[in-house]
Amino acid sequence: RRRGGGGGGAEAGSLLELLEKAVVLQEATQIKDGYPLIAEQLTAFAELLAAQGCLHEAMGYLVQLPPAETVDDPAALLMHRIHGANPNLLMAPPPVPYDVVHVPESSAAQAGYQPQGGYPPQAGN
Repeated sequence: RRRGGGGGGAEAGSLLELLEKAVVLQEATQIKDGYPLIAEQLTAFAELLAAQGCLHEAMGYLVQLPPAETVDDPAALLMHRIHGANPNLLMAPPPVPYDVVHVPESSAAQAGYQPQGGYPPQAGN
């Protein structure tokens, strides 16, 4: 275990200890009813890891969580962000954690509207 000297390191260490105990207890008892309660803490820990550049470790925690039940699930959003940063961490992309909405091209863009600066829009923007 790594312990940092700053406030973030102490928070991460405490969170890791809590998660280790909760996971060991759940595995020993084979009771998964309380898992949503620690899923939030597990997601917070994965977010700390990802913020420190430990994407592989963060993804390792996230893939152990049950599939997202809601569209705006924080774990699913974080998994999607991490996968966007390093697609090699998963064999296949995770499900998109938000509603995809098709936005039709505006009539101004179809008419060849030029921004005030006179520069044409760049491809891909």
